[in-house]
Amino acid sequence: MRRARLLAVLLALVPAVAVAADPPAEAPKKKIVVKFKADKMVLGPNLKTATLTGHVKVTVGDVSISCKKLTLAYAPGKQVASFEACGKVQLAMGDLSATADELDYDAAARSVVLRGKCKVTSKNAELSGTRIGIDLDTRRITIDEASGTIDMQGQTF
Repeated sequence: MRRARLLAVLLALVPAVAVAADPPAEAPKKKIVVKFKADKMVLGPNLKTATLTGHVKVTVGDVSISCKKLTLAYAPGKQVASFEACGKVQLAMGDLSATADELDYDAAARSVVLRGKCKVTSKNAELSGTRIGIDLDTRRITIDEASGTIDMQGQTF
């Protein structure tokens, strides 16, 4: 029971850290509620890793990740160091959605990388590629073998 509670708290940080903007310093801390579901969960020794498999879905607020397998690695202090999602990965956050064969998050590098058949869709753009890298600090997006459409309605040149 204690492990499940600890894992729930740690999982709550994963999607929010990976894709959400950092809150302003003066923003009050609010309770983080995580919902997760998987066919199977395996906790590694000393809670250094956790693996969820089969019909995995993790939701924190308006951020959700669905995939076939999600593996988390923890740094000292039980902070999420990285996670890997694979198998029909779907990411949703507000009006932004993404699909890929694989998704990697690296906390130290503050980056998210989508690999395989990747697509990112928002209300005014649809971008595709074989690899999409996102720097979470600068919001710079790099797309390999890029294609897509962007609605430029209202833009003047």
